[in-house]
Formats: sequence, C-alpha cells, structure tokens
Amino acid sequence: MTKLLTTLFLLSIAQYLLAQSTPKVPRLSKTPIGNTGSFAYLPENKQTNPFELSYSPDSSKVYTGDFLEGEHHFSVILVKFNFSLNTQLEKENMILNYLDFLKTSLNIVQSAGYGKGHTLESAPRSYRRD
Repeated sequence: MTKLLTTLFLLSIAQYLLAQSTPKVPRLSKTPIGNTGSFAYLPENKQTNPFELSYSPDSSKVYTGDFLEGEHHFSVILVKFNFSLNTQLEKENMILNYLDFLKTSLNIVQSAGYGKGHTLESAPRSYRRD
C-alpha cells in the first residue's frame, strides 16, 4: 500500500511540474516595416516583408502584420500620416483619436486609459522634431 501511495504521489508531482512548464519564447530580430524606416522586433523566421499595406480614408499608409509563433501572438499596426503635425499637442491628439478608433474597430470594451506627457528622466524633451 505504501509503494502504491508513493508511486501515485510521485506521478502527481511529475504531472504538476510538466503542467507548469512555460512555452519557449521565440528569438526576436529587428524586422523592417516596408520602406518606412521603422522596425518591429518579431520572431526570426518571419518572411522578409511580412506586412500588408493599405490606406486609411485620409490616404495615410497603414502597415499591418499579425503573427503567431508557438503560443505567442504578435501584432503590429504602423500608420504613416500623409500630412504633418506641427505641435506636440496636435501629435498627441491625433494618436489618441486613432487609438479610440482602434478600440471601437477591434471591439475593445475596457481599457486603463491613456498616460500623457511621460518622458525619460535622462531626456525630458525626447520627442521627435521634424
């Protein structure tokens, strides 16, 4: 009886340990997004240009990519506006409007909101100036 209980105990521990194993994280490499000059870190074995190009109603270029690698899901959306935004406030408002549009398009029903004005302590004015 003791051997049976010991065997069952060891089998249950082995099953528990196997169930707790984490999936292998894929190795990421810097992948160019079209010819935009922007990059995304994606699993290494992705094709050379895995992004689809489409256009928004205002004719801005929209690059999208959706990848599944093992148990990991990667998605990228890059919008290259066809107009310039001059002030930091204009840029921030455009991003917030676009994120709100994505929330409705992707049926996102709840979010934590937006954090605005965050910068690095080492570079408090670290926004891109065109």
